[in-house]
Amino acid sequence: MLSTDLASRGLDIPDVHWIVQYDAPQDPDAFIHRVGRTARIGKEGSALLYLSPTEDSYIEYLHIKKVPIVERPLEVTSMDVLPLVRKEMTHNRDLFDQAQIAFVSYIRGYKEHVLSYIFRFSKIDYGKLATGFGLIQLPKMPELKNVNVQNFQAVDIDLSTIPYKNATKEQQRQQKMQNWKHKKNKGTTSSGLTLKNQQ
Repeated sequence: MLSTDLASRGLDIPDVHWIVQYDAPQDPDAFIHRVGRTARIGKEGSALLYLSPTEDSYIEYLHIKKVPIVERPLEVTSMDVLPLVRKEMTHNRDLFDQAQIAFVSYIRGYKEHVLSYIFRFSKIDYGKLATGFGLIQLPKMPELKNVNVQNFQAVDIDLSTIPYKNATKEQQRQQKMQNWKHKKNKGTTSSGLTLKNQQ
């Protein structure tokens, strides 16, 4: 099950063996509630939290909070699915849209982290992060303005050619594009006529 912190309280799911956290919760106290979804009613369970090298101070923070933790070596034997995800995004606008929204949400959430002295916004490697989200092009957002993004290889593609798999949704998108082009051309023609008349 994939979930946000909404699932950290109030759910009683039996036999949860692992909680995998891809990012530390914004509210540090929520960490306990997240990992509390496992090892319930005397059972045993484990939780895994991914941290970047710039976030390792969070380990000390958890020690202070008396959270028992053990560092695990990073295993790199798993299959690299990113090329497959990026390829799928060039044919699936739903996936493309969702990845863009997730990336923007992650950046904005990171910016507001309660433990900003550990999770430093200025230390984000936008390129690696965008690659991790499987993005094929970076979204336009204020946080990326005037930022030199390295470690990211954009796919050379006209984004308007990426279709929705749902035929009705794609037809609506195509209609919107046609309307937008019509308005744009109409505006150009009108401007041209105005300039001509003024001359």
